[in-house]
Amino acid sequence: MGYSLSEFLEKPHDERHKYGWWYITPFALECGEWTKWDEHIKSKYPLQYIFREVICDEISLWWYKLGDWWYNQVETRLRPRNQWARDLVPRQLTDKYTLIPEFLFAAIVHFVEVENGWEKCNWSATDEHQDAWERIQLCYEYVTIERPTRDAEYDVLLNATYPISDKKYHLDLDEPETKEQKEGREKLTEIETKKYHRDIEICKEIAGLAPYLWL
Repeated sequence: MGYSLSEFLEKPHDERHKYGWWYITPFALECGEWTKWDEHIKSKYPLQYIFREVICDEISLWWYKLGDWWYNQVETRLRPRNQWARDLVPRQLTDKYTLIPEFLFAAIVHFVEVENGWEKCNWSATDEHQDAWERIQLCYEYVTIERPTRDAEYDVLLNATYPISDKKYHLDLDEPETKEQKEGREKLTEIETKKYHRDIEICKEIAGLAPYLWL
């Protein structure tokens, strides 16, 4: 609880000064009393006020600006942050169609595996947080387990439908498609379609979880 200015000034001189003359700023004052305090020290300690409240504050402001400039213009160029995201974006031209889901998937993996999201929040504190963590786990498991498994199944079926030899498909476009190839192609299309729609669902889920990924 803060003091009123009059209560603070009633304290013994030694409790309000260091070295007998250097005024001590109150730890806390009541709302509205800080303006009175400013007027008090300005009139009673004019030289100290100019040095401490004007010159030192100005130096602190410029020191902060210098630190901010150094961080944004020098340090982050020498040691870039968000390396996980920088590694994700290739130098070559890439469609946003590909980048957006890959970025969101990498973000949820980084949150769980690198930032150790489970350890830095009490996810069981409320029903809302518990539900959020369950959704995070669902997204993480899709990205790290379900999606790679589906991709592996796709590759196996692709190689079975169109066997590769000497890096070329055994598929003569001048010849009619075999029954097996047609069935395989239809299954491949089905896998791709399911993956596409599931990717969209998980991307929306991760975007909705953004307020919980602030660690």
